[in-house]
Amino acid sequence: MALSRAVRRKARYPPRQPRAPRQLRPRCPRQRRTLPLEHRRPPHRRRLRCRPRPLRRTGQQRPARHRPRSLGSRRHRQQLTPRASTPLARHAYDGIVTPRAIFFDLDDTLLDTSGGVQEAWRSTCAAFAPELGIEPARLESAIREQLVSFWKDEAAVEHWRTRLHDARRHNVALALQRLHLDPAAAPRIADRYWDEQAARMRLFDDSLETLARLREAGFRLGLLTNGPAEMQRWKLSRFPIAEHFDVIVIEGEFGHGKPDPRVFEHALEQVGARPAEAWHIGDNLYADIGGARRAGLHATWIHRDRLELTDDAPAIPDRVIAHLAELRAALDLEPAAPANP
Repeated sequence: MALSRAVRRKARYPPRQPRAPRQLRPRCPRQRRTLPLEHRRPPHRRRLRCRPRPLRRTGQQRPARHRPRSLGSRRHRQQLTPRASTPLARHAYDGIVTPRAIFFDLDDTLLDTSGGVQEAWRSTCAAFAPELGIEPARLESAIREQLVSFWKDEAAVEHWRTRLHDARRHNVALALQRLHLDPAAAPRIADRYWDEQAARMRLFDDSLETLARLREAGFRLGLLTNGPAEMQRWKLSRFPIAEHFDVIVIEGEFGHGKPDPRVFEHALEQVGARPAEAWHIGDNLYADIGGARRAGLHATWIHRDRLELTDDAPAIPDRVIAHLAELRAALDLEPAAPANP
């Protein structure tokens, strides 16, 4: 004999147990476990917050009202694609994209300013060592150690970067004090070193040729350099490279230096290009590569066979080259050099 629907319902859902008195009602899970069995909620009537409500007939889970966005939606692609403005983020495009604008750093990228540093200090210390009563090698070692420790401080770099002559005199005076010598000779030593270094500056052999070919190919060129305005303008007046650039941004004139994104944004505005349409070539991983990556530009690191890319580098470049001839080959301005067997 078939049972009625009401009987089956009573068999499935037994009558509710009497509610516990107010003084026995649990206030936390620990009190709920200590209640007598007759005052606990039956297992079939316990609330399961994480369990989905079944349908009446099929017993399947109710479909969600708001479906997740498809993998092909525009917002989903934006969430999955790294933004170029974030530090060390990869660009959204893959492969080589021909740029509209190319920016260059000046010192040790187009102009060799570090090649004669050691010889300049050696010559300067040899000239002042007899006057100070000290060996030239000891004087040179003390000055170079002071300079290395001084420029490791980022705060010092930000403060003295546009006052290089004053910073050099300050460091030479500190080195003389460490050697228990008279610091009054520091300005003359620093000025003599600058004369020695300036006499040894030269353009790299591939600088003028690269700028001329890029100019003929129709690229918009820019020069972004840090340092005092007077010193950098003196370099541009001595070496004939300023005529190749559409925009020149000098930290001492603009008020901001690399890696500040405002430097790259100003240069992009002057040449009428977007960040994804511009490349920046420089030798400094922190200022050039890190600044270009944060601004969204394609960053190319040139090491001139002097530096190595280590694991603790402050920024990761998009491209690594040793000389500007590799840049011309990447832009199809000349065939790539054959590899050595």
